[in-house]
Amino acid sequence: MIESHGKNLIFILSTPRAGSTLLGSLLGNQGKTLCPSEPWLLVALEAIRSRQIAVISPADHEQARAAIEQLVEPGILTHSERVFVLNVYNTLLKKAGKEVFVDKTPRYYHTLLTIDRLFPEAKKIWIRRNPFDTIASCKQTWQLSVDEILGEPVSPYSFDATVSFPLLADYFDASSDNKYVVDYEELSAEPEKVMRAVCKFAELKYDEHIVDYGENKDLMNMHAQNTMGDKKILEHKRPHADSVGKWKETLEPREVARILKVFGRALLKRLDCGDMIKDAAEFAKIDPKEISDKGTMDRLFHELAIYGDQKLIDAKTVHHSLASRQNAQMRHHIEALRIDYDKRLQVILDQQKTVASLQDSVGKLTRQLEEVSADYDKRLQVILQQQHTIAELQVKHSAAESSLKSREEALHKQQLTGAELGRDLGELRAKFGASESSLVSQKEETAMQQQAAAALARQLGELRAELDGRQRQLHDYQQKLSEQQSTIAQREALHQADQSNLQLLQMTVTEQKRLASDVSTRLDALRVDYDKQSKVVLEMQTTGSAYAQQVQNLQQTIATLQTQLQDRDSKIASLEAGLMFRLRRLLKHEE
Repeated sequence: MIESHGKNLIFILSTPRAGSTLLGSLLGNQGKTLCPSEPWLLVALEAIRSRQIAVISPADHEQARAAIEQLVEPGILTHSERVFVLNVYNTLLKKAGKEVFVDKTPRYYHTLLTIDRLFPEAKKIWIRRNPFDTIASCKQTWQLSVDEILGEPVSPYSFDATVSFPLLADYFDASSDNKYVVDYEELSAEPEKVMRAVCKFAELKYDEHIVDYGENKDLMNMHAQNTMGDKKILEHKRPHADSVGKWKETLEPREVARILKVFGRALLKRLDCGDMIKDAAEFAKIDPKEISDKGTMDRLFHELAIYGDQKLIDAKTVHHSLASRQNAQMRHHIEALRIDYDKRLQVILDQQKTVASLQDSVGKLTRQLEEVSADYDKRLQVILQQQHTIAELQVKHSAAESSLKSREEALHKQQLTGAELGRDLGELRAKFGASESSLVSQKEETAMQQQAAAALARQLGELRAELDGRQRQLHDYQQKLSEQQSTIAQREALHQADQSNLQLLQMTVTEQKRLASDVSTRLDALRVDYDKQSKVVLEMQTTGSAYAQQVQNLQQTIATLQTQLQDRDSKIASLEAGLMFRLRRLLKHEE
């Protein structure tokens, strides 16, 4: 039996829709315990003392409270309450042949201090469920809107899944050997482990079959016959985790966002739900930074005080708690409508200002678009002209390259002729050496040979003069090539911003590189031939090396121009992206 200060008495405390019926059924399946569906006994007793409880919780005792307050002193009333409750509990235990009474009433979060005042030695167990699943269950089971559950508009249900959490957290934060917290999620996943710990705390013997509450026909019949309590307990025979995490299927992203902003980070972490914040924010499609640390729970505590304010009950036109609740609901509804009207009016005014600003922006963007379009047409015309000029330069360059190739072939032929003359001169020298002994007798033949040598010398001089002419022609071509390159650089500087011009210039660079490679190859061949020739050929090699250096300088200049073209191309791409963005914005505003 229950002793005067609560020994052999267990209170299961929770928010509504948090699993208290499940835990009560599990404890009720222990052989020595009795756990009715929902006694509500202390809520009614609290209404005798409290003005607010008659409004914030469904109990209609205002007139009785006022009369008893005048009749009985507080100390006598506390003793009478304890005797009355003990008599009820013990009578039920005696009738059922049990020893331990379990009072499972979710709205006892309103009477926490009364429980400690009447039964300080009673065991208190908090069955704690995460707020998201709790609110989702309230919405689905009671057909309530999440807005009402979170206090818009305020009703008695607005406190069940909101202020109940910090009230219970504060209560169980106070150190006591008679308080114990059970997580609904852990109870659903590992019922044997959790119930073994609960029985140890409650000083009850653990029964291996305690989790199979559905096999207890008397317990199930009690739940089926009573109007109080959660009837879903009849659908299963043991704990299950089917309802864990169901909030994503029941709640909308907008509703989850409101829950996050009402509870705040600090309270969610205090309820061991800190690891759910990121997941819930992603589901709600909000930035986690929008979730404040404190939340807006203070507003609901303020609403709780207003809703149960004594003035609502003391008003001359209000004497009944039901009428007071209806009156309070109406006042809050009117206030909510007024606030909503003010908000909507402000939104309309802000939108009008925004529309005016957008119209002004559209005008500016239109003018900017016209200016950009005109500038774009001018730039496009310049680019087309530059493309035409480049095409002409390419034709001239191709002609110059062909002319250079022809001249190089002619020079090569002349070099071969010079080589043959050299061989003939060597033969003549050999003949001169062989005929020295008979020089006198062969004067006429020697004179002829001298004439032939003179002729060969003249031919060699002519060959040298022609080689000098070829060198001058090569030098002139180099000057022309330098002038052409300077012209190309000037043209390229005018249209560095265009992508198509870059492609054309890259083709030109490739041709110049190929030309430089061909010239370098030919110069290498000339160097081999010049080693075998006279000082004229050596001078031509020196001239060829200078030409190769000029070609290398040309390649470096072309590389520099290519880099400049890439930079201008990036700027044009950025300009085009900006134009497209402004066009899209302009089209969107026009729509």
